[in-house]
Amino acid sequence: KAAAPAGQNRQGDKPTGRDNAHNNNNNNRNDRPGQNRNQAAPAGQNRNNNQPRQENKPKGCRYCGFITPFDPDTPGFCCPFCGGLTFAPEAGSQRLRDVINKNVREEDVLRAVKVAFDAKKNAVKLYFMNGLPTETDEDILGIANLSQAIVDEFYSVKRPGRKVEVGISVSCLVPKPFTPFQWEKQDTIEELRRKQMLLRDNIKTRKIRYSWHEAKVSHVEAIFAKGNRKLSRALVEANKRGQRFDGWDECFDFEKWMDIFASVGIDPAFYANRQMSYDEILPWDHIDCGVTKDFLKREWLKAQKEEISENCKLKCQGCGAARFG
Repeated sequence: KAAAPAGQNRQGDKPTGRDNAHNNNNNNRNDRPGQNRNQAAPAGQNRNNNQPRQENKPKGCRYCGFITPFDPDTPGFCCPFCGGLTFAPEAGSQRLRDVINKNVREEDVLRAVKVAFDAKKNAVKLYFMNGLPTETDEDILGIANLSQAIVDEFYSVKRPGRKVEVGISVSCLVPKPFTPFQWEKQDTIEELRRKQMLLRDNIKTRKIRYSWHEAKVSHVEAIFAKGNRKLSRALVEANKRGQRFDGWDECFDFEKWMDIFASVGIDPAFYANRQMSYDEILPWDHIDCGVTKDFLKREWLKAQKEEISENCKLKCQGCGAARFG
């Protein structure tokens, strides 16, 4: 006997109730795209729903490939294997490091970064200053030379699949009370900027990232660092004018500060750019910080001679702090 056509029974031409239900289910299933059991789901979608498939592949550090549960692209991410280290040579030449009594030699820095590189570290950051007493252009160029020497140290041996990043951050000297440089003047804004650009123009590789502190901000910092009670008038006037959050670049307005100083009769250069004499009574002389003024004078004279002082743990330098126990 011939089989009855689909949807009909052998007894006649009318489909049964069961066949109607079966046909309706088939039609409904075929009308929904991506739901047919015999049809593959579109790329990137799950067969059981229309939601895109979630890719949960772990990301690796872009330097060493270390697989981490955290997103390496997140700002501030630091790989435990190749995350950066920070060093502070402060000056680019050994002569100037002796002037500021840093007691760190270039070979010490290179030995330290070599140990870091061998331990799979790929990034280092260096802190320097410009505008230091007795500083010359040769000292500024020494910053670029030392940074390049660190890059060369990284590539002195094969490190497959790795690349180095050396960040240098250079701030402007702000002479501070109770230091051997409290009598020193700060470089002018123009001179600080000239040195910043000199260094920028002598960095020859993209593997060195260079950032510097805004000279105008440092100038205002020096005014208040070396100022006396007369500056209280400027602070009151600044408050009246709504000066707020000046430590943030987007809130700092140099011209407003200069206008404030002028309105209360203050010459900024008198405080920031004037060399003080040793016999001058300083605004902070009435404060006892534990270190004597005579000791600071001795240290400044040694700085001029490029002589270093030993670590006080090895030999007492007679600064006066020992009286506190």
